[in-house]
Formats: sequence, C-alpha cells, structure tokens
Amino acid sequence: MSPAAAHAAIRDGTGTEQSVTNHRLGRGVGERRPDEPDAYDVLGPVGNPETTVRRLVAAAARTRGLTTSHDEMIRELESELASIEVPEPETEVDAAKRSVIEASTNETELRERIAALRGRLRTERELGEPTEETVEKLKAAAADLAEASTGRIAAEQALDAARRKARSARSVRDRRMKLQDRLDNRRREARAVLADALSEEFTAVRERVESLVEADSFETVGSKSAGTASQFAAVTLADLGVPIVIDARETGIDDAGRAARLLDVDVWLCEG
Repeated sequence: MSPAAAHAAIRDGTGTEQSVTNHRLGRGVGERRPDEPDAYDVLGPVGNPETTVRRLVAAAARTRGLTTSHDEMIRELESELASIEVPEPETEVDAAKRSVIEASTNETELRERIAALRGRLRTERELGEPTEETVEKLKAAAADLAEASTGRIAAEQALDAARRKARSARSVRDRRMKLQDRLDNRRREARAVLADALSEEFTAVRERVESLVEADSFETVGSKSAGTASQFAAVTLADLGVPIVIDARETGIDDAGRAARLLDVDVWLCEG
C-alpha cells in the first residue's frame, strides 16, 4: 500500500491496517478517524512535505484544540460560500448569438426573395403573362417570412435572457471570489496565531527529532517551505489519536520502532 493510500485509510477510518506491508506500532487505528481530518491531511503522510512550517504547526495546534478569534468568522464565511451555487459556464450566450444570426440571415434571404418575386409579378402583369404561379410563390414566401420574423424575435429574446443570466453568473462568481479572498485571509491570520502559540515548543521539538533524518536547514514557523524534520516536529506536537504514515522512501527511515518512540506517536511505515 502506498503512503497516500495508507494515510487515506486512516483518515477515513476504513481499517485497512493489515494491508500495510511494513511496521506499525501502538494501539492501531481500527475504525477510528482523526478528530481533525483537515489537520491530519496537512501533517501527513510524512516525507517531502509541500507546505509551509506555519501551516504544519497550525495544523498541530488544531489537533490540540487551540482556537483563535478568527474562527467564528471563518465558519461564517465557509457557510456562506457553501450556500452559493456555482454558476454554469457561460455557453448559452454564444449559442443564443448563433441562433440570432441564423434567424436574421434566414429573414433577410426571405425578404430578398419576396422583393424578387414582386419584381417578377410586375413584369408579368406588364407583359400580360400568367401570374398565378408567381402569386402563389409570393404568398408562400410571405408566410415563411412571418414565421422567420417570429423566430428571429424569439431568438433575440433568448439572447437577452442568456445575457441577463450571464451577468448574474458573473456577479455570483465575483461574490464567491471576494468571499474566498476574505476566507483565505482569515485562515492565514488564524494559522499565524496558532503557529505563534506553539513556536517555542516547535523549536525545541525540532532539535530533538532532527536525528531521524538528515538535518534540513534551520526552520522557524515563518519559513516559507518545510523540510521533513519540521514535519516530524509538527507531528510530535500534534495530538492525533491515530497513527501517522511515514514514507520510508522519501524519509530514508527503516526503523518504525525508533520513529514511534522519538515522535511519541503510533507509526505506519510504508515503502511507497
């Protein structure tokens, strides 16, 4: 089983621990899920993290029940965003434009045909020739024109409706974008508060767990990118209640027991 699959199994509580081909220590996970699945996804699986130190430490803080003054606003913004239906792509306007063009072209061609038939009818009358056939064609063309005009009007109305819908959709998207920006800012502020709360603990723990992996450059909660040692430190700070998955290939770790004792967490060690 890959580290990602093992991580998902623990997060979702599917109890697939027997599928893990390497070591597992501690109580096991059974059907239990992490209390903070979003934080668990940030913290693991361990190995080559693609995130910031602040995000890792903030996730650890969440597992320990730490809160911030931004949390209520975050929940409100999340709820408001979830209540807004995502509009469909603006494909109706283009289709409606094509319908108007087609209807207008058809109407123009019929008007030209009627003008030509009227000219022929005048000529036939001037020359004293039979006009019955031309008159019938003119009547048929006039009926077709009336139908075409109705179709063109309907197409124009449909285009107006599509444009109104598109304007409304753009307004909804703009609203969602502004709400998302506000939410992202609030989450960022909350992460800063949470990470700062554990900053000193993180520094101390990171020094202790550095022996597990080849030491990264020294990192603080403000570092833009996180190394594996920082990820281990964040995991150690966290109160997970379930095992953490370690990618043996990415971390170079081959001793699950040592990792579990040093990190003080249950460990699933996967080859990847």
